[in-house]
Amino acid sequence: MLRRGPLDSEAWTQVLGPFSEAFPDLRLTVEDIVSEGEMVAARVAFHGTHRGEFQGTPPSGKQVAFSSMEFNRVVGGKVEEHWVELDLFGLMQQLGTIPEPEQSEEASPT
Repeated sequence: MLRRGPLDSEAWTQVLGPFSEAFPDLRLTVEDIVSEGEMVAARVAFHGTHRGEFQGTPPSGKQVAFSSMEFNRVVGGKVEEHWVELDLFGLMQQLGTIPEPEQSEEASPT
Protein backbone atom coordinates (compact mmCIF):
# COMPACT_ATOMS: atom_id res chain seq x y z
CA MET A 1 0.00 0.00 0.00
CA LEU A 2 1.29 3.47 -0.88
CA ARG A 3 -0.28 6.67 0.36
CA ARG A 4 0.96 9.95 -1.13
CA GLY A 5 0.42 13.42 0.25
CA PRO A 6 0.43 14.62 3.84
CA LEU A 7 -1.02 12.08 6.25
CA ASP A 8 -3.23 14.12 8.55
CA SER A 9 -5.42 12.58 11.25
CA GLU A 10 -8.26 11.98 8.75
CA ALA A 11 -5.95 10.06 6.42
CA TRP A 12 -4.61 7.94 9.30
CA THR A 13 -8.20 7.19 10.37
CA GLN A 14 -9.01 5.94 6.85
CA VAL A 15 -5.96 3.68 6.87
CA LEU A 16 -6.44 2.35 10.41
CA GLY A 17 -10.26 2.45 10.66
CA PRO A 18 -11.00 -1.07 9.40
CA PHE A 19 -8.39 -2.49 11.80
CA SER A 20 -9.60 -0.58 14.86
CA GLU A 21 -13.21 -1.64 14.16
CA ALA A 22 -12.30 -5.32 13.70
CA PHE A 23 -9.66 -5.42 16.46
CA PRO A 24 -10.73 -2.81 19.04
CA ASP A 25 -7.93 -3.76 21.44
CA LEU A 26 -5.26 -3.68 18.69
CA ARG A 27 -1.87 -2.68 20.06
CA LEU A 28 1.29 -2.08 18.14
CA THR A 29 4.89 -2.24 19.17
CA VAL A 30 7.65 -0.64 17.12
CA GLU A 31 10.30 -3.36 17.15
CA ASP A 32 12.95 -1.46 15.17
CA ILE A 33 13.21 1.99 13.62
CA VAL A 34 15.89 3.38 11.31
CA SER A 35 16.13 6.75 9.61
CA GLU A 36 18.33 8.29 6.98
CA GLY A 37 17.64 11.67 5.45
CA GLU A 38 13.90 11.98 4.76
CA MET A 39 13.29 8.22 5.03
CA VAL A 40 12.16 6.44 8.19
CA ALA A 41 11.71 2.65 8.27
CA ALA A 42 10.04 0.66 11.03
CA ARG A 43 9.34 -2.98 11.83
CA VAL A 44 6.03 -3.12 13.69
CA ALA A 45 4.30 -5.94 15.62
CA PHE A 46 0.50 -5.93 16.13
CA HIS A 47 -1.57 -7.88 18.67
CA GLY A 48 -5.33 -7.87 19.16
CA THR A 49 -8.61 -9.73 19.38
CA HIS A 50 -10.90 -10.22 16.38
CA ARG A 51 -14.16 -8.69 17.66
CA GLY A 52 -15.61 -7.12 14.50
CA GLU A 53 -16.01 -7.97 10.81
CA PHE A 54 -12.75 -7.78 8.87
CA GLN A 55 -12.65 -8.06 5.08
CA GLY A 56 -15.79 -10.17 5.06
CA THR A 57 -14.72 -12.39 7.95
CA PRO A 58 -17.19 -12.31 10.86
CA PRO A 59 -15.85 -11.80 14.41
CA SER A 60 -14.16 -14.93 15.76
CA GLY A 61 -12.87 -13.81 19.16
CA LYS A 62 -9.42 -15.12 18.14
CA GLN A 63 -6.24 -13.52 19.40
CA VAL A 64 -4.03 -12.51 16.46
CA ALA A 65 -0.47 -11.34 16.01
CA PHE A 66 0.91 -9.99 12.74
CA SER A 67 3.65 -7.67 11.57
CA SER A 68 4.43 -4.96 9.06
CA MET A 69 7.37 -3.18 7.51
CA GLU A 70 6.69 0.52 7.11
CA PHE A 71 8.55 3.23 5.25
CA ASN A 72 7.80 6.92 5.51
CA ARG A 73 9.16 9.98 3.74
CA VAL A 74 9.09 12.77 6.31
CA VAL A 75 9.33 16.42 5.25
CA GLY A 76 9.14 19.28 7.72
CA GLY A 77 8.11 16.91 10.50
CA LYS A 78 5.15 15.52 8.52
CA VAL A 79 4.74 12.18 6.76
CA GLU A 80 4.50 12.98 3.04
CA GLU A 81 4.54 9.39 1.74
CA HIS A 82 3.81 6.14 3.53
CA TRP A 83 4.49 2.61 2.26
CA VAL A 84 3.53 -0.49 4.21
CA GLU A 85 3.99 -4.21 3.69
CA LEU A 86 1.56 -5.93 6.04
CA ASP A 87 1.44 -9.67 6.72
CA LEU A 88 -2.22 -9.79 5.71
CA PHE A 89 -1.83 -13.38 4.49
CA GLY A 90 -0.68 -14.51 7.95
CA LEU A 91 -3.48 -12.53 9.60
CA MET A 92 -6.13 -14.14 7.39
CA GLN A 93 -4.68 -17.59 8.14
CA GLN A 94 -5.05 -16.89 11.87
CA LEU A 95 -8.68 -15.88 11.29
CA GLY A 96 -9.29 -19.15 9.41
CA THR A 97 -10.12 -17.43 6.11
CA ILE A 98 -7.07 -18.94 4.40
CA PRO A 99 -6.27 -22.51 5.41
CA GLU A 100 -2.91 -23.28 6.98
CA PRO A 101 -0.68 -25.41 4.74
CA GLU A 102 -0.87 -29.08 5.58
CA GLN A 103 2.13 -30.54 7.32
CA SER A 104 3.81 -33.14 5.15
CA GLU A 105 4.63 -36.38 6.86
CA GLU A 106 8.28 -37.27 6.75
CA ALA A 107 8.97 -40.57 5.09
CA SER A 108 10.04 -43.26 7.52
CA PRO A 109 13.43 -44.75 6.90
CA THR A 110 13.15 -48.26 5.50
